[in-house]
Amino acid sequence: MRTAALALVAALCGVQAAYAQQATLPAPWLPLDPGHADCQQTANAVVLRNAALRFELSKQEGGQLKPAQFENGFVHATQALDGQLFSLNVRGGKPLSASQFQLDGAVACSTIAAIPNARAPLIAVPAWR
Repeated sequence: MRTAALALVAALCGVQAAYAQQATLPAPWLPLDPGHADCQQTANAVVLRNAALRFELSKQEGGQLKPAQFENGFVHATQALDGQLFSLNVRGGKPLSASQFQLDGAVACSTIAAIPNARAPLIAVPAWR
């Protein structure tokens, strides 16, 4: 579950980056280069940051991973977060929220190799019967 949660965060960052590249604003659309993303971890939290943002997730007592705080580094505005990191909609069942899952180990940062020419894949999902 820990790997899935970190992979989800990485995927969300990648989707946002792909969307930002398609923005209609003239380059550079950010006030400055946000720089390298840094990940820091403690026993009960993980923080992803660069010059543009700071995103903190915390591990709750029951082993759930929850969003804790988001900071916009350009305007220095901080927003406390309270909610679910994700929700899975299962066919024919109730949605499963992130708080229904438990981490099986410590929160950890890991490096994902960059793929410079990567593009979001177009995925066709066949109908289920």
